[in-house]
Amino acid sequence: MKVRWSVAVLVAMLPACLGCRGAWAQDAQRENGAILDTVNDIDKLRVIMPLKLGASQIDKIVEAVAKGRVAYNKEVEQAATQPLAKVADEIKRVKAAALTGAPIPKEFDDRIKKVQDTFLEKRKTAENTALKSLSDAVRAVLTPAQIKTAADSAKVAAEELAGGSPLKGTEAQWFNAYVLNVLIRYDRIDVLLGEVKSAGAKEAVSK
Repeated sequence: MKVRWSVAVLVAMLPACLGCRGAWAQDAQRENGAILDTVNDIDKLRVIMPLKLGASQIDKIVEAVAKGRVAYNKEVEQAATQPLAKVADEIKRVKAAALTGAPIPKEFDDRIKKVQDTFLEKRKTAENTALKSLSDAVRAVLTPAQIKTAADSAKVAAEELAGGSPLKGTEAQWFNAYVLNVLIRYDRIDVLLGEVKSAGAKEAVSK
């Protein structure tokens, strides 16, 4: 979904740590990372809280996310490591030669570009598989009203990113966009939903 806060600006506002060393620097990095996590959490809460999720709904969604993430991560890891393993020796040779001033062969650049393109294609396939599985699981948990709310919020966010231009799409397509951007691509969603539950999520009206 659209990030309304400018993360780049917030990073610039955070204390710089040029030349820092030791535990103090690590503590500062952790604190800054936590602040940015909080900003991103707030942005996701804009589209989570309107659903008025019940506690049991949250548990089922978190379980579905965790299950889907295991399968997705396994596919992505294989897509990333297998092609690189085939060119690992060549990468080392090209680097060693480049350190002596030798030009980097165009054939090498082309080969690496092909590896990258193949990885992106396989990652997209894994993402689509995860989307189908998770979308079905979440749809089974939500009420029709919650599904519509999620779809509407995804459409509004996409139209804002498009500069206010109206966009077409079915409710199912926009719901899938919600699942993709909020539940799949946001790696802290399980933590955030747990916090929503702890904050006092009540049971939602049954379907």
